[in-house]
Amino acid sequence: MKRLAVFMAVVWTLSVAVIPVWGEARVVAPGDTITEPGIFLPAKDAVEAAEMLDRYKGLVDRVAAMDKQLQEQSDQIDLLTKEMGSSDRELALKDLIIKNKDEMLAFRKELNNEYKALLAESRATMQHDKDTIDRLEKRIESLEKKSIWGTILGLIVGAGIAIFSHGAL
Repeated sequence: MKRLAVFMAVVWTLSVAVIPVWGEARVVAPGDTITEPGIFLPAKDAVEAAEMLDRYKGLVDRVAAMDKQLQEQSDQIDLLTKEMGSSDRELALKDLIIKNKDEMLAFRKELNNEYKALLAESRATMQHDKDTIDRLEKRIESLEKKSIWGTILGLIVGAGIAIFSHGAL
């Protein structure tokens, strides 16, 4: 908005001060005599008009530089917008990866817990089996002892019966 106001002020000033100079103009110093027709400007006004023209050219150059800078910034904004779009996709992919990683870790934790439970159950079963084997071994030893004593007693009783039955005959 300021640029437009400055531009309009410069154009208006030039139209009032400089455009009449484009005809045949001559700078008149105090005491000069004027013999030809045309527009005559006092030296002070001519210098001011020239300075205004220089300022106008400077402003035009500044406006052109600002337009170029504005275009460069607009291009940068477009580039950043495109990069932001790709960054959004990358962020979405990272979120998906993190979600999948979290799910995988939860699944791994669940498997680990199940493994620990199965391991504990196997240990308990093995301990129970060991206790059962120990109990069965003791029973077998007990039965073997009974069998040995039964055999010995059977032999003694058989020999006794044989001796008594032999003698009774």
